[in-house]
Amino acid sequence: MVDLGKLARVDWASHARVALATSQAMIPYAAIGSSILFALAPLPDIRRIRRAKHTLSLPFLPFFFYALQSAIFLVYAWVTANPVLKTTTSLGVLLGTYYLAVYYTYSSDKVVARKWMAGGFAVVLALMGIAATWEAADAAMMIGLPELFARPPPLIVPFKLLLCILR
Repeated sequence: MVDLGKLARVDWASHARVALATSQAMIPYAAIGSSILFALAPLPDIRRIRRAKHTLSLPFLPFFFYALQSAIFLVYAWVTANPVLKTTTSLGVLLGTYYLAVYYTYSSDKVVARKWMAGGFAVVLALMGIAATWEAADAAMMIGLPELFARPPPLIVPFKLLLCILR
């Protein structure tokens, strides 16, 4: 039999504090894990493009915006001196660049891709200029604004990840 009197004497507030501290400590690890999953999600599509030596009518812009968002976040990470963000966004920039290179290699419409990439490069260069010349807090705010427009619609990402996991 369970002695219900012992349950009444348990310090539930201390258990709640431990649970809260544990969950707060786990949030950065969950963010890192989701960033890595997000970075790896396009790999099956890139493998299909490489095997077919054609873009398979997959759109260019999701790959482009992933690379652009990662580059903007990397500039933001340097301004805010956030080592976790620097690490995950560096991975994102490397993979995003790889995705763009593979897509561009097998694309039949390289002119449009070049225009988008040149525009994205100009945005990142401008943000790097802001990061180098402005105060850190002001630069972080200005760098964060364009990132809002570079991210994919929020509901598409979980569905894309789910499809990737189910494959």
